[in-house]
Amino acid sequence: MFLKNCPGLISFAIFSHKSSSLGIALRPIRDGKCSRLQHLDLQHWKSEWKHDILKDIGNRCPLLTTLIISSLVTNTLATTIVNSFPNLKGFTCNTITGAGFTILISGFPKLKFLSLEFPYISFETALAVAMDFPPLESFNLRIKSYKGFDHFARLWVQGQSYLQHIEFDSARGLSDDSFLPIAQYCHQLESVELRSCTNLTDSSIMALAKYRNIKLKRFTIIHCNQLTDLGLNDLAKYCNNLRKCTILGCLNISHSSLSNIVKNCNNLQEFGFTNRPMMTPTIVMELINNDLENFLEILDIRSDDLATADSSVKKPYPKFDLNLMINLAEKCQNIRKLSLRFNMVGLSPDELIQAIHKFHKLEKLEILTIGDKEFKKDHIKELETHRRLKEVKFVGNSALDQDAKIYLVYRKSKEKCQGPFITISL
Repeated sequence: MFLKNCPGLISFAIFSHKSSSLGIALRPIRDGKCSRLQHLDLQHWKSEWKHDILKDIGNRCPLLTTLIISSLVTNTLATTIVNSFPNLKGFTCNTITGAGFTILISGFPKLKFLSLEFPYISFETALAVAMDFPPLESFNLRIKSYKGFDHFARLWVQGQSYLQHIEFDSARGLSDDSFLPIAQYCHQLESVELRSCTNLTDSSIMALAKYRNIKLKRFTIIHCNQLTDLGLNDLAKYCNNLRKCTILGCLNISHSSLSNIVKNCNNLQEFGFTNRPMMTPTIVMELINNDLENFLEILDIRSDDLATADSSVKKPYPKFDLNLMINLAEKCQNIRKLSLRFNMVGLSPDELIQAIHKFHKLEKLEILTIGDKEFKKDHIKELETHRRLKEVKFVGNSALDQDAKIYLVYRKSKEKCQGPFITISL
């Protein structure tokens, strides 16, 4: 019924485990009731029955340019997709066979955005596919432990002069030998995300800083434990036009390089890092003491149980206390999202709620339990009076006392409720 009444629909996502219910739900699209559809996200599909549905949608939706499928893409399914959606520019799947990968790449010369897990293919096939690759603008790749990616990357980069964003996830197969040509030859590259790239070293980050310098705008590394301050210091020195910088779970990075990023990258709008004992107050002090105008809108600080104390911080150690929070609010007046997912020793719940009111543009807040101190019903009521706050998440089952939890249940039951949407998560 919903799809029948939405002839102008341009984007649609559906989640289903049953072929019968999904076929019925998508009947209006298959019958041409949503001919303007451009984006389709199909989650939890079974590959053995989706072919006819995709053929019908392709025939009825000529404007569709983005397709997301969560299941395995075989060579048969890849052929169906290529034949049904000739104008496809964006494609995402979880996994794909080697034959399916070859068919997909050769069949979509207009492809601009691609996200998938690199298949285990022969060395010869990898080289052939690399030469046929369309010029992408965004590439999201999970490599795992595939050992042929170095050879693929050297050929692949030769046709990627338009690439703006690249993301590697679970990339044990990514080494300096494969990343260096990407940094050197992808001349439009402005956004890089590296997750669990365990074999990547500072050489790659130094090359990225050297070749991309002020053109790099967004940089994220998560759980890349061979990376150290050496590479990050080069990033701070040469890439001072960064808008976003997120460094999470990298145990060999200290406050030194993060402080340099804060000092040198004066256009930062989003900054996130993993808290280590003695580290966070030092970095926040750098934010506060910077004399230039501050544009920071998102600040994300997270705890890491594996992190050791940052021994490079000199005594006396600054405290993460009420004064520091108030000074942060006064300096960074544009913050609209604040994530404090670490143990804020030195602050009480009363003081934290008091400080939150100083962030006048704050819209979203995440708070971790403060030691063994619980937030109370009165604290929630105080947050309700914040004039801009839209969403609050308390992290940890022990973050709220029992009365506060009961009050949250009461708030949820009301049709209209004053203040932000408030939840608690484990």
